Amino acid sequence: MIERPHITTDSFTILIADRNPRVRDFLQRELIAEGYQTKIAKDGREVVEMTRGDDSCELLILDLDMPHMSGLGVLETIQRLRPSLPVIIHTFATEYEKHPAVQRAAGFWEKRGNNIDGFKTMVMEVLKTSYPKRFWSGSGKGVQEIVRRRNSTQRETEAVRERG
Repeated sequence: MIERPHITTDSFTILIADRNPRVRDFLQRELIAEGYQTKIAKDGREVVEMTRGDDSCELLILDLDMPHMSGLGVLETIQRLRPSLPVIIHTFATEYEKHPAVQRAAGFWEKRGNNIDGFKTMVMEVLKTSYPKRFWSGSGKGVQEIVRRRNSTQRETEAVRERG
């Protein structure tokens, strides 16, 4: 598990947008284990629809290879409609790395190997940069409650993994 600074408010909500259900499920499971709330989208139209409200999510993880609307089209639309929403590009398509919309994204992570810890570190760093007031490094009862909730979430995730 990645060592994270203390979060002073409820968990962040992350929208995972990938055409591959295995990738969506894997990322969802890993991010829930870290204490995040997650939503999933399987195509470009869903992503745009799910990000319309300001409170829909606080981070978008976006694969550029999306059906029904190109990932670049989705990214450009999101950047126009919700310019403050941080986006991490999570894709095999490195040829897009120099595209202006991709350059404006909060992060770029090429899908390769099994470096999930590095990816989770990037997620946390993007959240810290985008929402600095929601992180702190103090101590107190609030920290104990956060740790208790995180440990409870970890136990639930491990139980789900064991079941299948």
